[in-house]
Amino acid sequence: MAHVIIDTCTLCGSCVEVCPSECIKEGEDQYFIDPEECIDCGTCIDECPSESIYEEEELPEDKHEFIDKNAKFFN
Repeated sequence: MAHVIIDTCTLCGSCVEVCPSECIKEGEDQYFIDPEECIDCGTCIDECPSESIYEEEELPEDKHEFIDKNAKFFN
């Protein structure tokens, strides 16, 4: 997975508007990035006002659970 959205997501939709591959989908309490469709462009990271989107390698240690949460949303 290229990018991960964590629990500080405010459902503002800024990331959805700029995603060229349309891989960000709205969940019940946050947005999720489809790991199969993400093209790893990073556009969403710059647009997120709550700083809730990370490259998987940059994800804080205490937020690693969101790697699975994001992936499971699409299964």
